[in-house]
Amino acid sequence: MKRQFIFSAYFAVICLLLSGAIGCGGDVSRPADLPPLKPCKITVNQDGKPLEGAVVTLVSKDASTKYARSSGVTDASGTADMKTYGYFGAPEGNYKMTVTKTGSEGGKETADASGVVSTRGGKDYSYVEKKYADIKSTPLEIEIHGKENSQMVDVGKAVHDFIGMSP
Repeated sequence: MKRQFIFSAYFAVICLLLSGAIGCGGDVSRPADLPPLKPCKITVNQDGKPLEGAVVTLVSKDASTKYARSSGVTDASGTADMKTYGYFGAPEGNYKMTVTKTGSEGGKETADASGVVSTRGGKDYSYVEKKYADIKSTPLEIEIHGKENSQMVDVGKAVHDFIGMSP
C-alpha cells in the first residue's frame, strides 16, 4: 500500500511538472483577425425547466464569415455563456442556433490512467428533439449586436431517442 501511494504521488508530481512545462497546447493567443466579441448568454428550457448539460451552438447565416461558430454548455440554471475560439462572446451577426444533449446509458464504466471515466457498450440517447440539433431544421435564431445579448429558448418536451451503441 505504501509503495503504491509513493508511486501515485511521484506520478502526480511528474504530471504536474510536465503540464506546467508544456501547457495546454502551447501559447494560444487571440487571433489578430478575430472580430470584436459581444457577450452572449443563451438560456435553454425544456418542459418549462432549465436544461443542464446541453450544448448550444451558434452558426452564422453568412457562410463567408471566418469565425462562424460560437458555442457553450448550459449550467444548472440552463444558461450557456457563448464562446468563440475560446473567448467569451460572439461576433455581431445573424445566427441559427442548435441545441443538443446526449448521454449513454447502460454499458460498463471504465477509467483510463488519468482518471477520465467513459462508458463502453452502452446505448446512446438524445434528450432533445432532432429538429433542434440540425442546422437545417432548427427554428432557433439569434441576432448578436450591441453590448449584451441574451435569449431564452424552449426546446419542447423531453425525449429519449436511441441514436446508437457506445464503442
